[in-house]
Amino acid sequence: MYVQRSPRGQPLSVLPLNPKSSYLLPGQIKTLKLEWNDGFPSYVQTTATTVNSQTRTSLKWDWGKIQNFRIGKYYANIVAVYNDGQHDVPIIASISFWVIPWKILLLLFITMLILVIGIYTIVHKIIKIPKKYHKDNDKKAD
Repeated sequence: MYVQRSPRGQPLSVLPLNPKSSYLLPGQIKTLKLEWNDGFPSYVQTTATTVNSQTRTSLKWDWGKIQNFRIGKYYANIVAVYNDGQHDVPIIASISFWVIPWKILLLLFITMLILVIGIYTIVHKIIKIPKKYHKDNDKKAD
């Protein structure tokens, strides 16, 4: 399977579809799960040291992969061949999906909101000081 930005663009990443080479039996449904961990940041699996050794995912910030920051619409395409017992059967499928790093976007929005409120407050105080100064001078002149 390969992932790309546009339906006919260059592949960004190639993922192995069946890395364990498990059997696909005729008439059965097989679900193969793939994870695209080639971005910035990415989730990595960690094994906890508990009694049942649960695997957890944690967010890894590898700053060497900042050029792989993923946002927007992507396309995943698969080209596979399986044998149904008589001949090879090709499968071609495509799906589009969106990557929206909402936590990073929320942090940027809050930062921008704080900056705008701060700039507004500073400008408002700067404009207010000369008005107050002129009122005080007018009262002294009377």
